[in-house]
Amino acid sequence: MDQLSGYAHRPFHFVLRYLRQRRLSHLVILTTVVAAVACSVGTQYGVKYLVDSLSVGPSHADNVWLAFVILMSLIAADNFLWRIASWIASFTFVRVTGDLRRDMFRHLTGHAPSYFSERMP
Repeated sequence: MDQLSGYAHRPFHFVLRYLRQRRLSHLVILTTVVAAVACSVGTQYGVKYLVDSLSVGPSHADNVWLAFVILMSLIAADNFLWRIASWIASFTFVRVTGDLRRDMFRHLTGHAPSYFSERMP
């Protein structure tokens, strides 16, 4: 109960406390989001490579197929990584908010009834 009182004037540390409790999940979410954004940016280069390969002509059909495979791979990886990040986030964020609510309830139930009667909503 007294743990939460120490964060009264340090909201950033209060949030970091809950991030640290589920460090691995947050790290996986951050990593997959950054990788998905990198694939998204790479898709633009894949489109450029495909257009450049198409503009050369039919004599370089192998380059066109390679560019197509690269582009499709980047799009698939982008979608897959966003789905992984959102799936993990759906569990992690619910657990973090549950921890937060549990700690806040524990903190508030430790107060005397006069605390609430003096502070009406």
